[in-house]
Amino acid sequence: MIDVKFPIKVKDLAKVVDQANVNPHTMTHNELISEFMINARPSYVPPTDDRSYLAWDKLMPVVEAINDYTNEEDEPIYSVEIDPSYVMIRRGLHTAIVVDRPQADSYRGMIGIAVVEFARRFHQYGLSL
Repeated sequence: MIDVKFPIKVKDLAKVVDQANVNPHTMTHNELISEFMINARPSYVPPTDDRSYLAWDKLMPVVEAINDYTNEEDEPIYSVEIDPSYVMIRRGLHTAIVVDRPQADSYRGMIGIAVVEFARRFHQYGLSL
């Protein structure tokens, strides 16, 4: 637990943010994805080696977990749409993330960028990304 006295001074804010570790840019892609996977599937055991989630055998279970993530009423929250020219992750009817060909030169690249961005936003904003 972080002890914060209000009003907080601007010079002390950086220290509080560091203590809370709320900056998603300090985590690696693998750490962000592992955090989401553990949240989505409590029995999930993250890989112990340094293999990247961007390998097909690690990437597609993450896509499945995003598609399978549900709310309290067991309704799906997110959906991943993979097209030859883009990858889109939606939250309900709203588009949350779009990655297209100029951003990556392969399906795996587009899916990887979208999944990492999803994990980063999930870490930062929770379900409301």
